[in-house]
Amino acid sequence: MGRLLTFTCICLILFLGISVFFRVGEIQVEGDTRYTSEQIIAAAGLDGGAHMLFISANVIQDNIRREMAFANQVEVRRRWPATLEITVTDKVPVAFVRAERGYLILDSKCQVMEIRERPDLPGLVPIEGISPILPVVGTVIALGEIGHGKVAYLQSLLPVIEDLGLADRLERIEIAHVNDVRLTYAGGRFEVLLGQNRDLDYKLAMLLGTVERLGDYEQGIIDLSRGDAAHFRPT
Repeated sequence: MGRLLTFTCICLILFLGISVFFRVGEIQVEGDTRYTSEQIIAAAGLDGGAHMLFISANVIQDNIRREMAFANQVEVRRRWPATLEITVTDKVPVAFVRAERGYLILDSKCQVMEIRERPDLPGLVPIEGISPILPVVGTVIALGEIGHGKVAYLQSLLPVIEDLGLADRLERIEIAHVNDVRLTYAGGRFEVLLGQNRDLDYKLAMLLGTVERLGDYEQGIIDLSRGDAAHFRPT
């Protein structure tokens, strides 16, 4: 009986210690984001007096991404004994497409970042040949069942464009069909045929190499659709 009472007292002391000494005393917000610290803390959904030991980083990350359409990477770290550090990095806009409600700003995953009334969007590549249905900020564009392949193609293509920094050098992406995707490149000098949704990183690397070898005044069609080599046809 005495041992049980002692064990119970120890557990009670530990519980009280956790309750008193392991509460979140400070929340630090860092990162490259448009949101204020106050907005991020509110979106995190932390109740007053939250305990460091019982906080779920996954829940905080999900809360912030759900409330903030521009948030991309969210990291949550505990700095003992009482500091919580939240780092938020925003998505990067890559392209835009016209819809009934205006112009949709897209990230590399084809998620709608925002909807604007005017197409004054320097540095972003326009996409033609698709008509998004009922766009919602924070979600991937929907094209209906027939357009599913086009979305998948763009989700493969846009990250490569972002990684290579090509958005401001492209006049447009034209996606008439999943096997007929074309880029207008270098101020309209080149029409680029990409072909199927395969090896797009390799194809765009070939594009850069081909343009570098051509003269400054040459223009024409660069066919990358075969995937093994670039074929240039002057026009």
